[in-house]
Amino acid sequence: MPASSTTSSRCAAPTTRSQTNELRLAQGVCVVHERATRVAHGYYSVFEHGLQVAAIEMQRAYLRSAMSPNLVVMGDTRVDGATKLLEQEHLYTTLFHSQHLHLEHVNVVVDTDDDVVVKTIGLLSLRLSRRSIETLYPSLVGADEGAVQRLVGRVLQVRVVSHFYISKTTGLVEELVVDADTMLAAVNLLGDITQSQLALQSSALRPTGELYVDDKILELP
Repeated sequence: MPASSTTSSRCAAPTTRSQTNELRLAQGVCVVHERATRVAHGYYSVFEHGLQVAAIEMQRAYLRSAMSPNLVVMGDTRVDGATKLLEQEHLYTTLFHSQHLHLEHVNVVVDTDDDVVVKTIGLLSLRLSRRSIETLYPSLVGADEGAVQRLVGRVLQVRVVSHFYISKTTGLVEELVVDADTMLAAVNLLGDITQSQLALQSSALRPTGELYVDDKILELP
C-alpha cells in the first residue's frame, strides 16, 4: 500500500506542475490583454471631448507614451501617425460646436506571438454648426436651405469601430484602423436614404472617420 501511494503521488505531481504552468500562462495572457485594453481606454478618455487647448500637452504626452513612432493611422503611411491624429482631432474640434466620444465596448479579438489587436466600439456625437454642415454635406447647401437651417444645432451620431494593433514587445500601438458608419449616421440625421446618399457623395467625412478638407488643415495650437 505505501508503494502504491508513493507511485500515485509521483504520477499526480506532473499534473499539478502542468496545471500550475497553465495557470501562470493564463495569468500572463490576462496581464497582456489588460495592458492592451488600458491603452484603448486611455485613448477614449484623453480625447473624449476632442482636442482641448488647456490639455493639449497632456494629450500629446499620451500619444508619445502610447503610440509607436511608426504609427499608421487610417491606412495612411505618408505622414506621422500621431501628428495625423492631432490634426484630425483639431479639425473635429474646430468644425463642430461640440463633440463627445463614448466607449461602448472593448475587447481583445486577436492575440499572436507579436501583437494584440483590441477592438473598440464607440459613439461619436457631433453638434452641428453651419460650417460643419457645409463641410460634411456641401450638396445640401444652396439646394435645400430649409434643411440646412433645421440641421444647425442637431447632433450627428456616428458609430465608430476601431482596431488598435499593439506590439507585445513595446506595448505601443503600431496601427490604428477606423471604420465609421457614415451612411447610417446620415440616414438617422436626415431621415431619408436617397437624400443621405446624395449628401455623402461630396462629404468631407470618409468611412475611415477621416475629415478630408483640402488646404484647410488649421495650424495646431
